[in-house]
Amino acid sequence: MSPPAPSGVSVGVIGGGIFGATAAWELAAAGLAVTLYEKRDDILSGTTSRNFFRVHRGYHYPRDLPTARDARDGFDSFAQVFSAAFTAPVPHHYAIAMADSLTTVEQFERHCDRVGLRARRTRLPELVPGSVAVCFEVDEAYYDTTLLRKLAWECLLSAQVRVELRSARAARDIARAHDFVVVAAYGSLNEILPDLGCEPIELQYELCEVPIVHTPDLDRLSLVVLDGPFVSVAPYGGNCHALYDLVHSVHA
Repeated sequence: MSPPAPSGVSVGVIGGGIFGATAAWELAAAGLAVTLYEKRDDILSGTTSRNFFRVHRGYHYPRDLPTARDARDGFDSFAQVFSAAFTAPVPHHYAIAMADSLTTVEQFERHCDRVGLRARRTRLPELVPGSVAVCFEVDEAYYDTTLLRKLAWECLLSAQVRVELRSARAARDIARAHDFVVVAAYGSLNEILPDLGCEPIELQYELCEVPIVHTPDLDRLSLVVLDGPFVSVAPYGGNCHALYDLVHSVHA
């Protein structure tokens, strides 16, 4: 742990997602006076609670070794703090499409070996015969948003972080109130940066449609088909799955 900071040094963290909350209590643990500002009614109510809830471990990036290693290391650091937020174990699968895949079976296995990831060849009966070259069972996990939020609150309270929910404060006003500001916003990033006198960052936004399908007869299925314009399936609550298709889900 870093040595305590000089007394009286304060930091304002803008954005109460998992990154903002983590930054807040880490800074507070280092001895700074930290206030976390979140515009919604509760922390972890934005992107953290509006996604597939999969904690990537590196399998997803066979053509990007640095990102895969970052995901692997990020998974390990996440698990050190939040392992109690993981859902009940679900078998996770990655499959290599039979045709038009940008990654071959051999390349994927070599990738897993380089990153230190387990990938065991298996058969998945839900797949149409002949649609994939090989299917692998792998080690990944999903988190429960409610449990994750509970643990995050515990960390914030333990570190004595002041939390301001439903905050309508302008970023420039937050900056005036603190010695330093950490911007951990996501979708509203470029609304906040100009208010702080910073240049906006060029971002690519996508309009996506992700159907949630009621599947009472389907066991909890976690599947990603690599590598290219293919589909992924993830458990989503009771008797439901979320479907994402790289071609059909992205509308703009």
